[in-house]
Amino acid sequence: ESRVDWNPNMNISIVIPCYNEGPRLAATFNLIKEYFSHSQLDDVTLIFVDDGSTDSTNSQLAKFVDRPHINFAAVLITHPINRGKGAAIISGWQAVDADAYGFSDADLSFGLTALEPTIAALAQHNVVIAKRLAEAAEYSFFRRLSSRFLHFITRRLTGVKAASPQSGWKFITASALRNVLPKITQERFAFDLELLLLLQQNQVSIHELALPFTQHDGSSVKTRDGFRYLTDILAISDSLPFKLTTFYRQLAVLVTTTSLILYGWIIYYGYFFSDDFTWLWFGKRVLGDWHNIYALHAATFSAPVVNTYYALGFALFGASAPIFFLSNILIHAAVAWLAGLLAFEITGSRLNAWCTAILITIAGSAYETIVWIGANMHSLATLSIVATLYCTVRLYKTAHWRWLILGLVTQLLAYGTKEISVVLAPLILVTLFTLYKFFKLQTTNYKLPTLYFVISSLLGLSYGYYQYLMQTQGGGFTANHYAFSLTSLARIPFVILDLFLPLQVIMPFLTPLRATLLGLIILLIGFYLIRKYWSQPTVPLALAFCFFGILPTLFFATTNWWEPLSSRYTYLPHVGAALLISSILVASIKTNKRRVVHALTAILIVVSLAQLGYMIQTIGSEYAYVYKSGSTLAHAASLLDSTTTPIIYIEPNHPFRDNHTHLIGALNIYAGYQEPQIIFLEAGQHVDLSPSAMLLYWEPKGRQYQLTSHSDIFDKLSPKP
Repeated sequence: ESRVDWNPNMNISIVIPCYNEGPRLAATFNLIKEYFSHSQLDDVTLIFVDDGSTDSTNSQLAKFVDRPHINFAAVLITHPINRGKGAAIISGWQAVDADAYGFSDADLSFGLTALEPTIAALAQHNVVIAKRLAEAAEYSFFRRLSSRFLHFITRRLTGVKAASPQSGWKFITASALRNVLPKITQERFAFDLELLLLLQQNQVSIHELALPFTQHDGSSVKTRDGFRYLTDILAISDSLPFKLTTFYRQLAVLVTTTSLILYGWIIYYGYFFSDDFTWLWFGKRVLGDWHNIYALHAATFSAPVVNTYYALGFALFGASAPIFFLSNILIHAAVAWLAGLLAFEITGSRLNAWCTAILITIAGSAYETIVWIGANMHSLATLSIVATLYCTVRLYKTAHWRWLILGLVTQLLAYGTKEISVVLAPLILVTLFTLYKFFKLQTTNYKLPTLYFVISSLLGLSYGYYQYLMQTQGGGFTANHYAFSLTSLARIPFVILDLFLPLQVIMPFLTPLRATLLGLIILLIGFYLIRKYWSQPTVPLALAFCFFGILPTLFFATTNWWEPLSSRYTYLPHVGAALLISSILVASIKTNKRRVVHALTAILIVVSLAQLGYMIQTIGSEYAYVYKSGSTLAHAASLLDSTTTPIIYIEPNHPFRDNHTHLIGALNIYAGYQEPQIIFLEAGQHVDLSPSAMLLYWEPKGRQYQLTSHSDIFDKLSPKP
């Protein structure tokens, strides 16, 4: 801490900002006259700044200033409109020359008797800030709570060291103020914070002085000022210097903690069902023969990465549903973390990264990849896609071999996970477009970026052709899974809307006419937002995520053309939605469009609550059923022994009746059955159960799988015609 040069005869200018302070000015004037009537100070200037008041403030100040005063001078500055506390203080400081400058709230809560100890402290320090000896008891519980919350947020986000950064009594020597005053941008309540941070960066000596505080009624500080202050804190914090590794770590902790808070309950509530057993079975077979990594796959796509994931999971933890659900949550957190880093690399804004990561963490309509173990292939593919784009940006910024290798590896991982990765090549192109359009990156090493682009293009084209063959051979194009038509494109607005609001809630109320009108409204809003915010760096990439992420599943056959996609298919587009909303929100914060910020924040809170509510309702109804089907299937299979009961018959009326593979998988995992030992019966087919055979059937009333060795069960389940 540096010691300042002290002039015992220094003159002091004190700014008193006033906004609609008419009712309390008489008391303020009395305090001033009483203090200076016996004060030894004789070189003090009080600068009253009327900040656009609409009451009698200006007339009262004018009368007071025009009177003769003893031991102090009084000046009045008038703002025609309200500009904020910070603007008023700056106007006052710029109006006069002094050796030291200060400001006080209009009610003089710390009292003018604080001047003597303040001036004494200025002999040792560049800056003196008052802090309260005790918190005002007159404050309501809500105000005390909100004040402590804002102080906590302020210190965590900005690193300000002062315990009372919003103190209404601050004094600064002219030499210290001269270096920071031109850099101040905040004009309202965040002015104090920015001032202290600038002084802190200049490493000047800051001293906090404990003083008695008197609470006065009728404060002009309103609740909306707290929201404004919070918005300003975010903007200020985004411009502060920081350690990159600390930022990475903090972002990782945030998304992981938030994901566990929001979805940790699924670890205890959920269970395997349907394709989960299939993938576990594939994983078990991969452990027996690693060639099965490529040989085992679904009908329309190959997934060696998914097979490896389940093989390692099964080898380490067995068929442990809680572990796999925990893995789902951590994969989801990793997607949010990497997407946040991608936003940061493109925009240079930590605030954009925080917003993107938090919005993805909430998941919204894309919750299915967390609550359904088998759906995590979508989040695994998205993780590899986002990682690839992050490596792409880093490569074009650094031209380093490390990012080329990592980028190609993550591409291969994406292509080995799920067919939605066919959109990766277009996303890489849009990322490159973003880099050159907004940043005009210049690098002396064009070889690596060019090589990366060529290899990525070849990989993308090869994978696209491979997927075409897989879909053709697997029946994807011939089994009425797709409905290629122009009307399918009309689904785009509804799929986009479903990323923000649970569209299933209003589906029963939609008719073709209503759906058409709603689609037009969504398109108009979308075009307006794109036109207004196209200049934001992440907007093109966000739109690409939304459009290309939807495209592979857009042409699925549906009952109505306005139907949204299933939750798991919205996971990749959900990343784009988060990038888009973050761009709009951060741009509004940095341009001080507070009404937009507050409105958008309120909408996001309502929408997030609606999405979480819909998720909870869906899990409580649909998923409770499928979790029970999986747990009772696993329990029934664990009661069997393939050596003592070599034959198991399966009655056809069971959940997911068109999916026989998951039943084979469950019986193999828990009882060691091989496919020849498992016989699927046709509808109405009866067999005589020998002592060496059992029947696995679904009991609809109890909603559970059961076993029996009694042949008369067939008459109850499916009587002969």
